[in-house]
Amino acid sequence: MARVNMTTDVARRTTFPQRCRGELSSGRTLQRRFTEQTGLGFREWRRRARLQRAMVELEAGNTVTATASVCGFSSVSAFINAFRTEIGTTPSQWTGQVHGGMSVGAGS
Repeated sequence: MARVNMTTDVARRTTFPQRCRGELSSGRTLQRRFTEQTGLGFREWRRRARLQRAMVELEAGNTVTATASVCGFSSVSAFINAFRTEIGTTPSQWTGQVHGGMSVGAGS
């Protein structure tokens, strides 16, 4: 069976079945295997992949607004909320911690 590269363009707003079109297995079979291998549903995996990419973008000095757009969030506030929920701090605070020499997640 061919492999779907899910890490390509994580900002795309596609569903799991859309990403898997052209595969030999059914969408449900692929979804089940994906969950078995990652421990996550596609939406949760994609959200985390976007946040990981966002951390790279922020570390490179990109603005919160530019990062939200590049990573496929529907708005800056959606990005900030997702980041805060997953990382425990806002993107701006996290960037200050990283560039200030503190470890990620230190402080609030």
